Amino acid sequence: MPAISLHSLIVLFLALLMLAGSAQAGEEWVTLNSAAQGENKLVIVRQNHEAFQIEHGTGCAGLWRYRGRPVMIQSPGPFLTPGAEIVLPNEDQRCRIWDSKPLGYRPSADAETPADCRPGYWLQNIAPNGEMLILQDNSLWSVLPADQPELRFWQNGDAVWHCPAMLYNPRLRKAIRANRLR
Repeated sequence: MPAISLHSLIVLFLALLMLAGSAQAGEEWVTLNSAAQGENKLVIVRQNHEAFQIEHGTGCAGLWRYRGRPVMIQSPGPFLTPGAEIVLPNEDQRCRIWDSKPLGYRPSADAETPADCRPGYWLQNIAPNGEMLILQDNSLWSVLPADQPELRFWQNGDAVWHCPAMLYNPRLRKAIRANRLR
């Protein structure tokens, strides 16, 4: 059996490393926790409540309007690697991430947050009468009549947490009672 040179092993190792990194590339929806108009620093929170401070470039002029709402992070490798970008949903805006700093885990600061909730959803559409709403996963929800007036404050694109027998809006810190139809 021929001997493998050190050079060949290094080339093979680097090739495997690049393949592993590209396998982790992708998109991830996060919640924009804080952003100030005209500043290039913000805080995002992943679905597992891991928070990061991000410094970003130009191209996302309306980013501050997404506070409490979902934005997409597109990374060429693992989450927030060099070359990652912030993408604003429903707008043709993206900006490069220059730097990121982990801030640890941030459970909701809201004491009224219902228990057993799953973040990671957002509001796609509300029926004009407020009786039903659709989340981004195309799930259809029937809203109890007593909670339908609350929907006038909800906006398409708002982050939504799925809780037992209710949906929670972290931007408003309000929950509505709803039943999943599909």
